[in-house]
Amino acid sequence: SNIYTNELKTSISRIEEYVRCPYGFYLKYILKIKQKEVYQVKSLDIGNFNHQVLEKFFEYIIQNNIDIKILDNERTNEIVDKIIDDMFENINIQAIKYAKDFTVLKLKLRKILKRAVWVLVLQIKNSSFRPIGAEVEFGERGEYHEIIVDLDNGKKVKLRGKIDRIDVADTKDGSYVRIIDYKSSSKTIDVSDIYSGLNIQLISYLDAVTQKDDSIIPGGLLYFKIDDPIIRTDGDISKEEIEKKIISQMKLDGLILNDKTLITHMDNNIDKSSDLVNIKLNKDGLSSNNNAIDLNEFKKLQQEAKNVLKKISIKILDGEIPVLPYWKDKNRNGCRYCSYNSVCKFNAKNEQCRYNIIRKV
Repeated sequence: SNIYTNELKTSISRIEEYVRCPYGFYLKYILKIKQKEVYQVKSLDIGNFNHQVLEKFFEYIIQNNIDIKILDNERTNEIVDKIIDDMFENINIQAIKYAKDFTVLKLKLRKILKRAVWVLVLQIKNSSFRPIGAEVEFGERGEYHEIIVDLDNGKKVKLRGKIDRIDVADTKDGSYVRIIDYKSSSKTIDVSDIYSGLNIQLISYLDAVTQKDDSIIPGGLLYFKIDDPIIRTDGDISKEEIEKKIISQMKLDGLILNDKTLITHMDNNIDKSSDLVNIKLNKDGLSSNNNAIDLNEFKKLQQEAKNVLKKISIKILDGEIPVLPYWKDKNRNGCRYCSYNSVCKFNAKNEQCRYNIIRKV
């Protein structure tokens, strides 16, 4: 039977959860079954804390009209220190608050976050982009209207969400926009994941932003990993060289527009490859990476994301909740990090159990 009536109000991340496994979606969001809360510091808690610090930093920069291009390391660290101090004072992530090694954890987080923020500042300093939005909301009270999808059966889907950061580079031909998403682990964009619905968040946000103004050109969908990289060297190395290696290891990765103008705006000092973004140039000055696509391909992906949203939304509204986890490989599948295996009893060796195989596009 139908779970919803004629309208579905949800987030794009929940739509992606449905693709991971419809039954897992049902247990988590419809029945609202939760695991027993255990007070221990998990990677998710650390990730949420780090995420909030980066968001608050760019909110502070934008709200106070600070020119990030002239921001130095000392002033950047002062701002980050203030944000972290305020957050520890009013911390609402209980597992971190009551951690046994709280003092050590604070020192480690402060070091990682100062480095991460400074790398983000350098990525902007050495580009033509500037941040115009941090923690940008889509929804009834958001800066952007909720994304509305009209279905063929007359029903309606209203989608909400948040963008970690929106950057813009203004040119005489229009404004390039890039969507930045902060992650605690490595991630890039596989086009197959857009076609399947596993990863449609950033492309949907980009579509909503570019539709607001005809002069806006899609420039990129990029992930930034909050990391503490280890730098290995042979012999002595200068502080400047260490910083350059760190920046290179923490470069932005994702999908970009394969356009000479855009590439030089992404990295003003690019030679054969970029230290800021995952780009390597060919002899024509275009990216030779698989993560670079032309404008028509970008528009095609934007349309495909809309089609996928429609298909999945109809299934949710019709109450389709099969035990059908996705499968790409043994490390990427709907069961690997699922909390509900004891409920669904999914067993790949049972011929009645099957996966939703995600094939390469």
